[in-house]
Amino acid sequence: LNDKRDSIGNFFFVEGKLLFGQFQHLRGVEACRQLFIEHQLEGGFSYKRAEKPTNPADELYVINEDIEDIVFEGALLRDGFQLLPDVFKHLRGILQVKDFDPQKGSPDTLETRERIAQICENGPLATRDVWSRSAVALVGFGKACVEMQNHGQLEVKL
Repeated sequence: LNDKRDSIGNFFFVEGKLLFGQFQHLRGVEACRQLFIEHQLEGGFSYKRAEKPTNPADELYVINEDIEDIVFEGALLRDGFQLLPDVFKHLRGILQVKDFDPQKGSPDTLETRERIAQICENGPLATRDVWSRSAVALVGFGKACVEMQNHGQLEVKL
């Protein structure tokens, strides 16, 4: 809960296994990924025992990864976050997609690059707005944006 007592996250475990996560606008494993790179995480934290998640767990976002793998990946994400340009770390500027080609870039980022291109198809948008609609943690978003920039497919205006 934030200082206004609004929910900013919710994680549900069954027999020690993480089943569902929600953090800010992200769901599933992406919520976990974002949680690892948050620098100013303020608010209260509490535990509650229940048979079902407080928020309904959408089947699309059920987490099937072991918690140990998520924690290990979280450490790598913190390193990846540090390598991002400030414009993506701090969600600054306006993004405009130009001549998107899904073949240019890593297969690992393809889904995110396609999502960014789709979100921006009607014209430039604020970086923060594109990220909030992308449904991926900031590191994956930033990595996809950098690839698109490197291939001349994304323009960032500050």
